[in-house]
Amino acid sequence: PLSRWEFLLGKFLGAWVMLGVFVLTLAGLLGLVLWSREQELLLIAEQNGRIPATFSFAGLLWFTLLQWLRLGVVIAIVLALSAMARTFLFTVVMGALAVVAGQLQWIAQDAILRPGGSFWYDALLWVMTRLLPNLQQFNLGDALVLGASTVSVPAVLEVALSGLAYVTAYLALGVEILQVYGLTETTAICTLDRPGQAQAGKVGWAIPGIEMRLGEEDELQIRGPHIFSGYWRREAATAETRTADGWFRT
Repeated sequence: PLSRWEFLLGKFLGAWVMLGVFVLTLAGLLGLVLWSREQELLLIAEQNGRIPATFSFAGLLWFTLLQWLRLGVVIAIVLALSAMARTFLFTVVMGALAVVAGQLQWIAQDAILRPGGSFWYDALLWVMTRLLPNLQQFNLGDALVLGASTVSVPAVLEVALSGLAYVTAYLALGVEILQVYGLTETTAICTLDRPGQAQAGKVGWAIPGIEMRLGEEDELQIRGPHIFSGYWRREAATAETRTADGWFRT
């Protein structure tokens, strides 16, 4: 059986590693383009009277790590929301809104620095600036790519530690997500993990009122009051879903 932390970390790391490959690929392409056009960009900067920026491989590495960390924070937020969700749609909508709010977090942080508000207004802003991360802070990596020396190391470490703190906090808020198995024809789920007894590669036990057996070639067959009555005006197709003794063929 998997513990709650093993389950949450497994879900988190699985998604984070996949997005890490995506970020690494894009960062590699970005680095290739900037490196190949570095002299051209320097010439354009001089012609426009701007301070020329120098491409930095070290800065590109920090940029990659910070963008990966930003996505890790987003994954942790979505996992925490999915733990409270009743539907997939709720997770998608609330997750998207949380990301948008995180991108606009700088507005609340800017407002809290301005004096003159009431106590409750300032308290609300304080909570808002702590509850959701400022996802814009990870844009610090943009400056690192073209001139890593212009950004102090403490500033980079502050952003990285902030991201790791939010990842830890949101994973701690998450609860164990139970896996289920079912089909449209079974009008809902047939199996459900038991809390504290989830196992990797399995989808739990049959729920009360459901019978299951293995048929030919280990086909899973199901019987119970939740099985659909048939396809609309497709008697032949409906007959193919039943065994001779009335079990539903998955």
